[in-house]
Amino acid sequence: MGRLKTLEVIYMVQFLQQQGLKQTQIADHPLVGSDRGTVRNILRGEHPLQQSERKKREAESTLISAYIPYIQERLEKYPQLSAVRIHEEMTDMGYTGSIRTTRRGVAALRQPRKKRAYKPFETLPGQQMQVDWATFTIHWPGGAKQTIYAFIAVLGYSRHVYVEYTTSMDMNTFLACHHHAFLHFKGVPQEVVYDNARTVTQERVGSIVRFQQELLAFSKHYGYRPHACWVLDPESKGKVESSVRYVQDNFFYGREFESMHHLNEEAITWCQRVARRVHGTTRKIPYECWKEEQAYLHLLPELPYLSSNMQVRKADKTGLISVEGNRYSVPWMYQNHNVRIVDHGDTFDVYNLEGEWLTAHTKAKEKTKPIILDDHYKDRPHGSLYRKQRSLQTKFEGLGERAKEFAVGLSLEREGGSLRDQMESILRLTEIYPAVEVYEAIKRCCEFRNFTYGAVKRIVETQRRHPKALPSPPNQASIETNRYDTYEQAGIRSASYYEEVE
Repeated sequence: MGRLKTLEVIYMVQFLQQQGLKQTQIADHPLVGSDRGTVRNILRGEHPLQQSERKKREAESTLISAYIPYIQERLEKYPQLSAVRIHEEMTDMGYTGSIRTTRRGVAALRQPRKKRAYKPFETLPGQQMQVDWATFTIHWPGGAKQTIYAFIAVLGYSRHVYVEYTTSMDMNTFLACHHHAFLHFKGVPQEVVYDNARTVTQERVGSIVRFQQELLAFSKHYGYRPHACWVLDPESKGKVESSVRYVQDNFFYGREFESMHHLNEEAITWCQRVARRVHGTTRKIPYECWKEEQAYLHLLPELPYLSSNMQVRKADKTGLISVEGNRYSVPWMYQNHNVRIVDHGDTFDVYNLEGEWLTAHTKAKEKTKPIILDDHYKDRPHGSLYRKQRSLQTKFEGLGERAKEFAVGLSLEREGGSLRDQMESILRLTEIYPAVEVYEAIKRCCEFRNFTYGAVKRIVETQRRHPKALPSPPNQASIETNRYDTYEQAGIRSASYYEEVE
């Protein structure tokens, strides 16, 4: 019987013994075909081939024993040094053993790696939001391919998620996405956790972090504390890390999108949908937890943060703005309105004065005809239909009998933005909150002589969350009215005065 055949028999005998067969049964097995004496020797380890292999290993062990101090020294200095590298070095020193023996020797001497022990970390309501970027490649209709980025934010307690796709990850885009996330969550947490991206940290030494000045100014404006997790430690912001994978697999993959605007519309719809599913980790519904968490989020500031790279442009009556000699469209609702642009070099984003993202354009490389996106003129009013619509003044005064008084006070106020923008912003509040609640806030503003959109918004939000926190209206006789001593005169102006806000 050849050596290879003999080894096969030895392995088969050992295997059949493990299966519970007795010595006689093993000897009679067709795959063994040996007498009981041979089987007995194999089971005892006394077969000549087994003895030969054992002597060989003992000889090699004797060979490597002289090199054990060398292996220990190398592993102490370089713990991850491979057995192959050590074998090559020892061979150059005269070692004649096999690589297999070297592997066994190195494995016996190498210190086992310590595995990281993880501790579950849960946050209190309103305590933390985690933020991260993800990179995607999208194929647009027509075959064009583009690299885009997803800003992903997750509230730590409720697991409510916000996703926004952009064409850039620069500072202005980064901060604008924060603002949109805070609007989506209807509040600001105590802390926001980041990785160590360039838009977050300037440098780091251990736990000492020097944050980017622009991010510090932004966080101060919104009233939260930035926190950078440890380098190369994604588990310290594991909630958003798992959300990145979930967005990729559950939302983006397998869907087709017509434009960035369509992509972001679908992303928000998806966020709202998944918020109503049971979360795999918490076993709770994020939307229900978020309603609880809202009471612990603090309110957004009256005005959004103004980046140093934001510029103001006025759209003409056709909804075009001028950027570096070329004209670009904005949504038709902003015709004859001021908007803000954030320049990213080859592209720019457009926001309204409240900080809401409107659109993005890629800059034309040379002067060309106006660059118009059809989506910006979708559902726009036409001709006689537009003339039949009620004026902004009529819509505003339709909120209640004191709305006109507020509008007059608003026209005298020099803070908070233009008259039209503030009136439109207040009307947009009725799309979010019941009109009766907005009107109650307007009445309180009239009683306190505080005529700004920001005051109306704060009162609406406060009376929903903490109605008892609102102060009682002051005594009308004690109200200081010298700032508005022209009120009676302003109150009798003709409707033509308001034509400018139609």
